[in-house]
Amino acid sequence: MAAAKIQRIAQAQQRRAEKQQRRRLREKKAEAKRRPGRPKQKRYYAKARFSLKRLSKILNNIEIVITVALPDTPFTKDPQRMYSCYRFRPMEIQLHADGTLKGGILTFVFAWIDWSFVRLLVAPFYKTSGEGGELWDPVTIFLLDLLRVLLHFSSRDKLLDELRQETPLGRQIATFVGIDPSASSGQALDNPKDPAHKVPSEMAFTHFRNRLTNPLVYEAIFHVMVGLLRQLDIVTFRVLAFDSLLVETWATFHGCDNAGQAGHGCEQCLLFKQCERVPYDLEGGVGHRRSKDNPSKVEALYCFKVHTGVSFEVELGMELPVVLLVTPGQVYDGHYFAALLEQMERYHGQVKAVFHIADGHYDDFKNYLAARKRGARPIFHYNKRNEETTPEALDNRGYNEVGWPYAPCGIVMHPQGYDEDDKRLKFICRKACPAGQEGCRFRANQVGYVKNVPVAENSRLVLEIPRGTRRYKIIFALRSSVERNNDYFADNGLARPKYYGLHNMQLNAFLTGIATLLRKLYELIEEASQQEATPERYPTLDLWGLPLEKAIRERWKHFHEEDELLAFPDG
Repeated sequence: MAAAKIQRIAQAQQRRAEKQQRRRLREKKAEAKRRPGRPKQKRYYAKARFSLKRLSKILNNIEIVITVALPDTPFTKDPQRMYSCYRFRPMEIQLHADGTLKGGILTFVFAWIDWSFVRLLVAPFYKTSGEGGELWDPVTIFLLDLLRVLLHFSSRDKLLDELRQETPLGRQIATFVGIDPSASSGQALDNPKDPAHKVPSEMAFTHFRNRLTNPLVYEAIFHVMVGLLRQLDIVTFRVLAFDSLLVETWATFHGCDNAGQAGHGCEQCLLFKQCERVPYDLEGGVGHRRSKDNPSKVEALYCFKVHTGVSFEVELGMELPVVLLVTPGQVYDGHYFAALLEQMERYHGQVKAVFHIADGHYDDFKNYLAARKRGARPIFHYNKRNEETTPEALDNRGYNEVGWPYAPCGIVMHPQGYDEDDKRLKFICRKACPAGQEGCRFRANQVGYVKNVPVAENSRLVLEIPRGTRRYKIIFALRSSVERNNDYFADNGLARPKYYGLHNMQLNAFLTGIATLLRKLYELIEEASQQEATPERYPTLDLWGLPLEKAIRERWKHFHEEDELLAFPDG
């Protein structure tokens, strides 16, 4: 034991010495390339290109493109019959001396986005006749609901209290959303006509949500925000990661032994009529997750499932949600992968994704076909399911656990590149013949035995980037971006929201996605403005202009020791 410990210490010291030697060699080469007398150029951090100074003209002239399958019906309600009327007032966004934005995120959201397009989206759900009484402007109702999530109010009533008490924040919100009559330009509204309607009631929000019989409106607004970030070159869709989030319902679940079996909800259960433990919200379902108290156990949860797709921007080191889908909690993730891609294409056309990254729940033949059909490389964790992985079973299959074939002598071959034209992988044995096979006839070849494996031969097991290689592990590690996004969702509006029904959960999920995009854009611009003002205080990692895979490796090295990379199998 002591000898093995001494050997490990000696090896670690040797690796550190080699690492220091390589670092000194790189510094020596960089010094040799620098011309005498020429000052070292400043390198700005990658986010500095999105500072307010550089984006101000783009933000003021940005186009809001609405692509939604709704009839082009104008909103015909007279403003004189509305308790509020939102009108866009462009404002100049200014910076403090330290680079932070004046007015915070509230001013930023209303300074450059004209939210009047919401009326066009909700117009089909309102009658075009002049009948009916007074109503609140649908843009006002939507914006107040959005600010509840964006400003981290624990409930809608907390937000409305700010307006009722006329606090400085409440007055600012009322002016922005169109409740204050002085906020209207060119027309003085005599609203509210009734002091009881000074602030929208909870019933006004309920009526608005019930009127929208289709979540397509909030879905379209969410993708409008994604389109805005795409126009700013912040969202590129090159690296897409997918996962799901279980959102516990507000309804109490009393527990059931048959719940969630065979992927059915309560209404599909054979004991539904005589069951005494039926929850109030029948549109949810029973999902399963690891217990927070004991991770070795799995607990049942009556919930909805939010399927999320994020675009991880390697150069910026941040993830942004680009597609959302809400289902009951008992459904299988892999069945909705194609639906997520189709929703993305419906609003943004054919995106040029390089990698689709997901866990073993998406390991289905149809998902591999869907990814490759769109020109992306699937990076899915292999789900063994009930397959036998004994040495005899693997030998009969011809591949090991990660999809590497066996040579005629029985050793595992190693990947040696991918042929894009023929769609096949090349594996070599490296002449690592076992004992007694030194006379192998393939030892005369330069690399030993060679085998070309088409991807179509086993689309689940054989990938363009083979599992088990260093490239695969580094790229698959980007899947943590969608998990971070799900944690962000859970902390900002999706932690057991006080809603019943699938429709309300869909609206709340898209609302959380819109708020997430706005907050991440605000934080990016503010951080970039600070970095532009004082670049010497920030790192010099700059990945713009590099090929995608090289940028991923450079980012990985920035956060991990090089020794960890060398510990991966070669590939």
